[in-house]
Amino acid sequence: MTDGIPQSAATIVRTAARAFERDRYLAALLAPSAVREDLLVLAAFAGEIGRIAGYVSEPMIGRIRLQWWREALDQEPATGNPIAEGVRSLIARLPESRTHFAGAIDAREHELDATFPASDTEFDAHLVATEGAMFSLAMRICGDLLPDPGIAASAGRSYGIARTLVELPALLAQRRLLLPRTLLQSSAIPPEALYDDIAVRHPSHPQLMQMTGVLATRARAATAALRGPRGTVGRARIAALLPVALIEPYLALVEEAWSRSGLASAGLALDLSPFKRVWTLWRAHRTQRL
Repeated sequence: MTDGIPQSAATIVRTAARAFERDRYLAALLAPSAVREDLLVLAAFAGEIGRIAGYVSEPMIGRIRLQWWREALDQEPATGNPIAEGVRSLIARLPESRTHFAGAIDAREHELDATFPASDTEFDAHLVATEGAMFSLAMRICGDLLPDPGIAASAGRSYGIARTLVELPALLAQRRLLLPRTLLQSSAIPPEALYDDIAVRHPSHPQLMQMTGVLATRARAATAALRGPRGTVGRARIAALLPVALIEPYLALVEEAWSRSGLASAGLALDLSPFKRVWTLWRAHRTQRL
């Protein structure tokens, strides 16, 4: 047994978290043992719903999968899915967390339409409802039962932008780039035609390069808002916010790709080395600096 979870179920949760949400998986391993398994459940859940839009062949299939998760939050009897059971256990102990889990599922459904958000405000709301909700839940798990919504929102905003930029090649290849239309207004290219234009001018599409710079600046500003006057976030919050430490390495990776030879070819992933990811998280954990 591991904190009340049968070992086989705990192994499934850990495997899913490690495969589909590596940043949160590693952050959970560095967290205090009392909250580690719950943070792994959260990471596994985030990975499961976050990958749906990228691997389903039809939007309706994705909606069916997300509906299953909605029903799993309250389903009786047990679902038989260790990740869902872990989420249900969390909701039983933290009833207010249900709103965040349900909201994250709803927000992921918007990704199935692969349409550009209408505005910066809509794009921001999506990041807060997905990544921000995961940070808010992590803060609750770590003992902050009334987490500052501004902190979770800033973390979700900055981390969500960084992840979007790193995953840009794959998003372009899948034609599901969820950038706000307001960022596209400087071009005469209709948003829906952007993919075809990028295919012709890739990998040095000037508009895409400009948008990347704008978003990187926003991510850095949101990250700065999380830090205290001495640059630290405190031991009580570092376990919940630890993935934020990877934002600057992610942004540096994207900027290096542009400066070297333009964005990597469509479909070619940009990613940190395993050593860089682990070292960055461990150092942030030790210093309490994001």
